[in-house]
Amino acid sequence: MIRRIFRLTLVEFSKIRRQKFIYLALLIILLTVIGTIFEPKINPSGKVKQPSAARAGQSDDTTWEIAGQRSATAQTGQTNGFEPMVKGCLNGFKIAVLFLLIFGSLMISSETTSGTLRTVLIRPFRRSELFLAKGLTLIIIAVLIAMIIQAVSFGLSGYFYGFRDILDPDFPDYQPYALKGEMFRYAFYSFVMFLLPFISAGFLGLLISTLVENTGVAVALAILLYLPLDYLMLGLFENMAPYLFNNYLEYYWSTFQDITQRILEDSWKFKIIDDFMGGEPASRYASGSAQKLEVLKSVMVPLIYIVFFNVVGLFIFKKKDVLV
Repeated sequence: MIRRIFRLTLVEFSKIRRQKFIYLALLIILLTVIGTIFEPKINPSGKVKQPSAARAGQSDDTTWEIAGQRSATAQTGQTNGFEPMVKGCLNGFKIAVLFLLIFGSLMISSETTSGTLRTVLIRPFRRSELFLAKGLTLIIIAVLIAMIIQAVSFGLSGYFYGFRDILDPDFPDYQPYALKGEMFRYAFYSFVMFLLPFISAGFLGLLISTLVENTGVAVALAILLYLPLDYLMLGLFENMAPYLFNNYLEYYWSTFQDITQRILEDSWKFKIIDDFMGGEPASRYASGSAQKLEVLKSVMVPLIYIVFFNVVGLFIFKKKDVLV
C-alpha cells in the first residue's frame, strides 16, 4: 500500500509540473515577498517631511516625523532585518493560503471534469490510496511553499539589512528586549506552528474538490467559504476564533512582529514552547495554565480540522460515482 501511494504521489507531481497555475502563483507570491522586503529601502522609516518645521527654522534632523509611535528604524536610522523578514513572511503567507486553498480544490474536481479520474480508477489502485496520495502531495507542496517564502524573506533581510538584537533605540546599552539568537529561535517556532493551519486550508480545498465536480464551481466555493470564515467570523464572533484553524495562521508571526517593535505582551507563547523544548522555564513568564492551554490549542485545533477534512473527504470520495 505504501509503495502504491508513493507511486501515485510521483504521478501527482508529474501532473503538477505541467500546470502553469503553479508557476504563476509562485511568481506572485515571490514578487509580494520581495516587494515587502525592499519597502524600507523604497520608503525609509515611513518618514514624511514637515514643511512647517522647516519654516520654523528647525534643522533637517528635526523635520522628520512619523505618524503614531516611532519604530526602532525611525529612531536609529537602521532597519533590523527581523522587521522586513516578518512582514515579508506575513504578506507571502496570506497569498499562499489562498493559493493552497485553490490548489486543493482543483486536485480532484479538475480530474473529474477532464475524465482522467476514471482512467486512474480503472487501474489496480484503491480510492483510499489515491486520496492519500493527493493529501501527501498537498502536504509536500504546502511545506515547500512555506519554506520558499521563509528562505527568501530570511535571506534577503539578512543580506540587505542584517539581523541584530532588539534594543531600545533611546538606550541601546541597556539589556535587549530580545537577543538575536532568541529571535532566530522564535522565527523557527513561528514557521513550524504556521504549517498546521496552512495545511488545514489546503485540505479544506481538497474536501470541496470531492464534493463538486466542476472545477470553476469548486474554486469559487472554496473561496466563498474561506473568505467569510477569515474576515467575518474572526471579526464579528471573536469568541469563536480559538476554535477556527485560520485563527492560528498569524498567531505566532504577529507576536514575532510585536517583539520586533519591542512589544512583549504575548511573548509567553514562545517561552512556553522554549519550556517544552527544554529551554528556559515558562513559569517565569506565564501566569498559569491558561497560556499553556492556548499554545496547546494552536496545535490541536488545526490538527483536528486536518483529520476532519481528510476523514470526510475520503468518505465522500469512496462513495462518489465517477465511473459513469
